[in-house]
Amino acid sequence: DDAYRQTLQSSDEAARSVATAKRDLAGALLASGIQVPEIFGLRAHCTKAEDHIKAADEASVRFETLSRQLASARAQVSMLRETTESANAQHAEWTDAWSKALIKASLAVGSEIGIVEDALELIGTIDDKLGKMHQIQTERIDAMNYDLERFAADAQTLTNEVAPDLDGRSAAEIAQVLTSRLSSNQEASVKVEELKTRARTASKQAEDARIAIGMARASLKPFMEQAGVDSNEALREAITRSDVRRRVAEQISRTRNQLIHGSDGLDLAQIELEIESADLSQLTAELERVKHELDEVQKKQNVLSGEFATAARVLSDIGGSDAAARAEAQRQEALARMSDVAERYVKVFTAARLLRWSVDRYRQEKQGPLLAQASTIFSKLTLGSFNRLIVDFDQEPMVLEGKRGDGTLVGVSGMSDGTRDQLYLALRLAALEMHLDHAAPLPFIADDLFINYDDARARAGLEALGKLSERTQVIFLSHHDHLIPSVRAVFGDRVNVVTL
Repeated sequence: DDAYRQTLQSSDEAARSVATAKRDLAGALLASGIQVPEIFGLRAHCTKAEDHIKAADEASVRFETLSRQLASARAQVSMLRETTESANAQHAEWTDAWSKALIKASLAVGSEIGIVEDALELIGTIDDKLGKMHQIQTERIDAMNYDLERFAADAQTLTNEVAPDLDGRSAAEIAQVLTSRLSSNQEASVKVEELKTRARTASKQAEDARIAIGMARASLKPFMEQAGVDSNEALREAITRSDVRRRVAEQISRTRNQLIHGSDGLDLAQIELEIESADLSQLTAELERVKHELDEVQKKQNVLSGEFATAARVLSDIGGSDAAARAEAQRQEALARMSDVAERYVKVFTAARLLRWSVDRYRQEKQGPLLAQASTIFSKLTLGSFNRLIVDFDQEPMVLEGKRGDGTLVGVSGMSDGTRDQLYLALRLAALEMHLDHAAPLPFIADDLFINYDDARARAGLEALGKLSERTQVIFLSHHDHLIPSVRAVFGDRVNVVTL
């Protein structure tokens, strides 16, 4: 019971303390102009008090800030007053100087700003013009006068050196005379250069002629070796003898063909036997006699044909119609013409065949050294698939063809890619070998020549390059490693393989 009473007593005292604190706090708030309803508890009053204290602190901070700003503003006002007084003094000085400047410029003291600006602009323009005049005087006129004086001195010096006859004349006259002489000298120099150019052209033509002569001699060398001669005159005589021999051979062949054609079916041995047993002198006379009789018979045949036609016409006239006679006469004339034409055709056809055979044989025997060398290289590169190269002169333009072992001719368009590559390589190597006969050797650089070659033909191509390397340096570039064994097999220790 005592504890309960003490507790109640403590609670009452606490309630009274809270009520007292609430009343005091409400009075303080009310004194500050803040009214809190009685129904609110102590916590609400505390919150209001805290808000009031916070606002008061903020107001205090603002007051201090504004106080400092006011003090600064008062100091600035004092400074501005001093600045204003100084500016007024400077304005008065400027006004006095402005008035004096207007008077000095012969302008009214009260002149408007626009008038003064126009006057200043005019003064600036005049000053600019004066500056330009001074600049022209300094940079151009004085420089021109100096150049004229130096030109006159140079003209006098030049006159003393190259034209003493012009001494005493003015620089302008000296310049005109020397310019005229310079033009004449320049024209002469141009002519000299033209003559030098012609001389160089003539020298080049002479060099080309020497090279052509060398090439011609190189091309004639195989013929000289074949003919067994060592001079052009001897070769010309050998060619003349060869032409005579060829004509005789053609005549013999033509005579043999005529003999066989007119031998009544006898073979050549039987004809030769009859010729050996016959008297040639009597045979010639007999041949002339037979030819004469043949001509007489031909003439008689023509006469008889005409007489027959005439008789047939007369007979037809007697029978009342000449159509049959005319037809018969025309038939006989046609037969006579057919006989002549057939004989001429046989002669012309035989001559054409003989001429074609002779031309082909001549071309085969006399083909150029380049084509002969290329044929040899091409046959090796193709492993004997082609025997030689020939030129078909009957086509327009002429066509290069390869000849196989069975005589078949294959044009370039009919060859495979690899065979065409081998043909071009053969021609290039043949031309290079002929060039090396009369020129200094230069390195031969080959870049992947054997892309379209099989292993066997690639080895043949390497052998051709090996033969060429005996005369000049050969540099072979390739990215195919499988060719290295073939290269070493062909060249042995002589080859230098560099891997990049």
